[in-house]
Amino acid sequence: FLKDSLFILLVKCLSQAHVIGWVHMDPHRLALDSRSQWFKKYVNWVVGKVDLWVSCAPSLVDSWPCFLRAQLTTVVSNGVSDDAGRFARLADQQEKGEICRIGYLSAMDREKGWRELFRVALQLCEVNNDLEFHFHGGVGAGETEEKISSLFKHQPFVDRIVWHGTAWGEQKTIAFEKMDLYCFPSYTEAFPLSVLEAMSFSLPIVASRVGAIDDALVSNKGGWFCEARSQ
Repeated sequence: FLKDSLFILLVKCLSQAHVIGWVHMDPHRLALDSRSQWFKKYVNWVVGKVDLWVSCAPSLVDSWPCFLRAQLTTVVSNGVSDDAGRFARLADQQEKGEICRIGYLSAMDREKGWRELFRVALQLCEVNNDLEFHFHGGVGAGETEEKISSLFKHQPFVDRIVWHGTAWGEQKTIAFEKMDLYCFPSYTEAFPLSVLEAMSFSLPIVASRVGAIDDALVSNKGGWFCEARSQ
């Protein structure tokens, strides 16, 4: 926040123009309740320097602190239209006994819940030979490349539970195209673009009900929900 706040103050000071702020984060990451009084006052002061805050999804408005919520006068709703054929295609694959490729594409950050998905992958591969789990993403907070590599290397399904590392550009497109189902078990989110990207490839979604994922999936018909940190 300190880096972003300095940018806001610099823009306001140099331009002397109206400043519009785009809210695209989970406010819990600020951890304001556990912060000192000076930090809370600083946040309040910086927030007040912005003339208009725009929320990227309706369900995020009530999650913000009251001093910011009062300025969220504009709400932009996003989402990809539902495709009723997503789950039908997946069910058809299962009936035919075809391999189902379950994908994760985001940072390999503990807060994204990928370790929970990894444990679920182990349990499901134990009882189902038609499943594969493919993890795509660079090393995130609280992790190291050595730990992640070791975890995937020393497990019994190395050919069916695979970490592919970072995916950008064409690599990301190829990754999504090879998935049959997209999983995003994150602990905390605002409006995750990865969910929209997965939907743009007509993938069914399994995601934790956090932040504005409900808004991303539109009317809740485009995906299944689970509780964050659950297995």
